[in-house]
Amino acid sequence: MLSTQPPEKPKPLTRREQHKENLRGQILQAAWQIGKEEGWKALTIRKIATAINYQPPVVYQFFASKEELLVDLLSEAIREFQTSIHSLIAEPNQTPTDILISFALGRFDHAILHPEIFDLLFSTEVMQLIHDQHPDQIGNIRSVLDRLLGQITPPGHDPLMTFTNLWVLINGYILLTKTNHLMSKLELENQQVRIHLKVALERFCQSFMSGQR
Repeated sequence: MLSTQPPEKPKPLTRREQHKENLRGQILQAAWQIGKEEGWKALTIRKIATAINYQPPVVYQFFASKEELLVDLLSEAIREFQTSIHSLIAEPNQTPTDILISFALGRFDHAILHPEIFDLLFSTEVMQLIHDQHPDQIGNIRSVLDRLLGQITPPGHDPLMTFTNLWVLINGYILLTKTNHLMSKLELENQQVRIHLKVALERFCQSFMSGQR
């Protein structure tokens, strides 16, 4: 028989615990702001401490290094990607192709809105730490994408190559928005690039069904 007792409420934080939680949030928010305005290479523990009017040792109480702090920031973004793809799967009447395209376009939109996160995703050192410290987050997204791709590809198709092609396609179009101001022969607005990406994704998925790939 199921218990009718209401779930136990979480114990409220003490004033000291609340202060620490607020301070940690201030540190992360300051780091985001510096990263957005000056770039991640310019981010230092000292700059973060100055931004929140504390000394560097206070920041080190929460994060042992700049890299550990960046892992925490990026982990939150990856959780958003994870939630996004599971929400798409939960929607009714969605085909694997629909889900893949919606996820890819969502990834594009997120990168345009938060270019600093996209840049951080291409930091080899930080991504290695993410893989080491939060393997379930990365593994979950990858396994879902592999499963969806497996539903549209013929038997015997190389899953690693298929995933790599999809990832290159998405990130290549994102990079196009970041560099098109340097390309005099290809000046596209972000929305135009998004339309081209959607068409390319549709052709990518359709090519498996038509046996062209």
